[in-house]
Amino acid sequence: MQEITQKLHKKVMDEFLPIAEELASSGYNKDYIVAAFQKQLKLKVNQYYGEKHSAMTHVGDLLGDYETLVKSQIPADSKAEQVFYNLLCERGMRFKFQYNIGPYRVDYLFSGYLVVELDGPQHSKTHDDARDAYMRRMGYKIIRVPIWILVSCPEAVIEEIQEAIKCLRLVPGKNKP
Repeated sequence: MQEITQKLHKKVMDEFLPIAEELASSGYNKDYIVAAFQKQLKLKVNQYYGEKHSAMTHVGDLLGDYETLVKSQIPADSKAEQVFYNLLCERGMRFKFQYNIGPYRVDYLFSGYLVVELDGPQHSKTHDDARDAYMRRMGYKIIRVPIWILVSCPEAVIEEIQEAIKCLRLVPGKNKP
């Protein structure tokens, strides 16, 4: 999951760096610059969804309407899982939800070999490391997505999944586990 986190941080920071430098040279303090960054990020998210996905709501907004989603969809372990499930369906992506692999259950399985896990505060690093090692031995690739990334930029998460599927399909001799 570090790959998507690093890409997202780099993209956002590269765009904001000139603004931050200008604010700092004008005498603004760190707290003001951080607040400006947060406002710009929110504005970009709103612009993105307003221009490109007028029918889609921001993930953070969908979380507030979780009760309606739960009644209309299959059960999930968290609000974020249910919302992400709906976003993936809207994009026409094919996946298995809450799929069992050996003694473990994964959040999402794409193309038979790409596991995507949404990580909230309840996750145990020790448990996650053990299950990831097991799945890697079985031939699966794992992407772990912190909830904060999903909420702040769901499109980046979907793009990363699509890129991982494309890359894994290009590996010679790669078969489904």
